[in-house]
Amino acid sequence: MRFLIIVPAVWGFTQPPATLGRLATPYVSRGEHVLLKSKQDAQRSVGGKRENAVPFLDTEKWLADVEGTSEPSELDTAYWLEAVDAGDRLKADADAETTLLLTLSAGASTTFATAWQFALPLALLESGGPQAAATLMAATTGAKVLFAPSVGRLADKAPRVDAARAARAAQACGVGLSCLALPHLADETSWLPLLLAGSAIEALGAVVTKGAPRKDWAPTLLEGDALRKATVSLSNAALLGELAGPALGAFVLGASGAPTVGAAAVAGELAAQAALERLRARAPSALSAPKGETTKAAPAWAAFFGQPSGAAITTAPAWAAFFGQPSGAAITTVVFALLWFTALTPHAPVLLAALADRGAPAESLAAFRAAGALAGAGGVALYAAAADGRTDARRAQTTTTSEARRLATRDVAALSILGQVVAVTVAATFVDAPQTLMVAVVVSRVFLYAFDVAYVELQQQLVAEADRNAVQGCEAALTGAAELGLAGVALTYATDFEVVADVSATAVVAAGLTFAAFLARRPELVSRPTSSSR
Repeated sequence: MRFLIIVPAVWGFTQPPATLGRLATPYVSRGEHVLLKSKQDAQRSVGGKRENAVPFLDTEKWLADVEGTSEPSELDTAYWLEAVDAGDRLKADADAETTLLLTLSAGASTTFATAWQFALPLALLESGGPQAAATLMAATTGAKVLFAPSVGRLADKAPRVDAARAARAAQACGVGLSCLALPHLADETSWLPLLLAGSAIEALGAVVTKGAPRKDWAPTLLEGDALRKATVSLSNAALLGELAGPALGAFVLGASGAPTVGAAAVAGELAAQAALERLRARAPSALSAPKGETTKAAPAWAAFFGQPSGAAITTAPAWAAFFGQPSGAAITTVVFALLWFTALTPHAPVLLAALADRGAPAESLAAFRAAGALAGAGGVALYAAAADGRTDARRAQTTTTSEARRLATRDVAALSILGQVVAVTVAATFVDAPQTLMVAVVVSRVFLYAFDVAYVELQQQLVAEADRNAVQGCEAALTGAAELGLAGVALTYATDFEVVADVSATAVVAAGLTFAAFLARRPELVSRPTSSSR
């Protein structure tokens, strides 16, 4: 059988050009067609078992049918179309499985990490008091501000799967240290530094595990429509994890205590890693090999302000790599961080306290928080529909689908942040009207989550592959700094919420203006630099 397949191909390649020209067809020559089919048959055989292969028409029958004729038959066309269709089906199935595994990993990691980060302060509040709980929050956020960029850079230097393993091992270690110290705090405060260190280690590990699926693994394994669908799916998983995590943490804490929550968090991370290990087995070259080294053409801020390019950069510390992204990704990250500098969110304690002080009943506050969660899901769905529609409109103005998607992402991101600016401004204006304030804040969440998905797509498009975790670490540092700054404003003006609302609205407006300036200076939104192996 193999001899029958090879002979026509050898004959075809050994004939003079005139003979081949006479036999040329609009599709493929017989020898090439047989070789193509043989290769496809081999690729579609799983573990050497032909019964698992995509069914094709019988090759021997095809050879008999076309023997002695140089014209393409209907059977030729059928073979060719079937091969293309089967290849598309196989790729779609593989992309769907990749998306599912990434979504399961991201959902488990976000849910259980959030559950632990929610339960630990509550447990510490009982044993150490309010001051200890406040110290915990300051220490954890401060650790991210100081060390998250360096952790991201270390993750970039290792193969992806090794970085994920190390980050989850650090999370498990941090949870263990905190659980070890927690029972002793009621009698001896000297255990508090150990608990703070454990919490900081766990938070730094989560910087890698929570951000990598959306911003590193997905753009490495997927492309085109598959990547866009995966990004929306991962955003929904992250949103669900942020909502379910606190509920899970509170339930397990009340039923069994903090150590059980810690054990559940470690088990959840193990499950998340198991999904990634299955992906590694399917794509070892992409996930087990070291990342490439990126050569950058110009610093982002120089390009933003229109200054001439500087010297090329091949390696740099995290912050230098962050600000050195030639695509201007650093500017979009600064915009994203400014959106964290706001108390006008349904889960902000200072806003809930202000609403209660202005006469809002407890039932309204509960409905307000639930509406905020639903608004987030609505924002993700809104972005998916708007981006797809805008891509179709932009395709007529561009030469490639990827370029059309970049422009569509830019358009929807601009509209999303504009909607948030308007909604937050309305909320800050009607601080003394609780119902109007709550409606405006809920509407702002729709636009916030739509922008969040757009921001992730922009990061996928713009950030160099070798710098993804470093940029993620810098993002965590900037958002942590925004949280600390907002906490300082809230403490300083604890009795004057109008000032807190005005500062919050100003930060969101500044984010909108910065993003508008970025688009005006860089309307083309160039794609990320390519990487070369180290």
